[in-house]
Amino acid sequence: MEWFFYAYAFAKAYIKPTFDPIEFFIDVILPIPVENPFTYAVNRDEAAFLKPGMRVAVPFGKRKVYAGIVKQVHQTAPVIYEAKDIEYILDERPIVTPEQFKLWSFIASYYMCTEGEVMRAAIPSILLLESETVVKGTGIAADDTQLTDDEFLIYEALQHQSEVKIEQIISILGKRTVFPAIQSLLEKGILSLQENVREQYSPKLVKYVKLHSDYESDAGMQQLMEMLSRAAKQRAVVMQYYTMMAQTQQPIKVKELQRKADATSTQIKSLIDKGIFELTEIREDRIQFSNDTEETKALNP
Repeated sequence: MEWFFYAYAFAKAYIKPTFDPIEFFIDVILPIPVENPFTYAVNRDEAAFLKPGMRVAVPFGKRKVYAGIVKQVHQTAPVIYEAKDIEYILDERPIVTPEQFKLWSFIASYYMCTEGEVMRAAIPSILLLESETVVKGTGIAADDTQLTDDEFLIYEALQHQSEVKIEQIISILGKRTVFPAIQSLLEKGILSLQENVREQYSPKLVKYVKLHSDYESDAGMQQLMEMLSRAAKQRAVVMQYYTMMAQTQQPIKVKELQRKADATSTQIKSLIDKGIFELTEIREDRIQFSNDTEETKALNP
């Protein structure tokens, strides 16, 4: 398989295709949340070789490169944009079957997501190389004589830093056709992919205020009222706080206090800045589960 990558990369880089009046295109699913596949231009030989389900490296935007999945080979040019050329072909044979394409389409429709998002979840990360993918060395010593020039430069870079992005490798090699060398090093066990897992769930933080302990006693309350004698609105906010505490004996939410006291966020912030209120943030689950359980009903005999 390795010979295929380098033969194709060499042909792509150094052999200029002859003019062909017939244009060929492929629709490519990218592992990003976009609604439709993107169309890229290929030459006649590439169109004859490519099959749905094969991976191709394609440019996206100004600098990014993705490994996408060919969905269709055709001769219809896109209408609203000019099709870019692919970078190169990554596979000798399809890695996604027609049945899997149908399943992806069903999942995307059922869960109201895109086929690109389904693809990212379905394809092993080692096959989803992209310009922002991070690679690192595995610690396996490599025989320099068994590495190509590009492989050696990547291997050497990882001797000086623990990990690099593929976009950095593009800069190191001075060309965009870096996937064949990376793929080969992955297969040799010299490289591995760094999984960057981003937490999509962010906890809900609710702001609460608590009266400073200096003002919790009757004497402290009297002192506070005198202190706020010339700040009628702030005094009203504090009085509302006392009322709410007497009713609930529970922590007071900032928004609830602001609403019931008909106050502004600036007025409450002033009380916090003066040290009268103390602000805390409490994490609350976005999904609330009731502790109440229904009494189990006895079954009729």
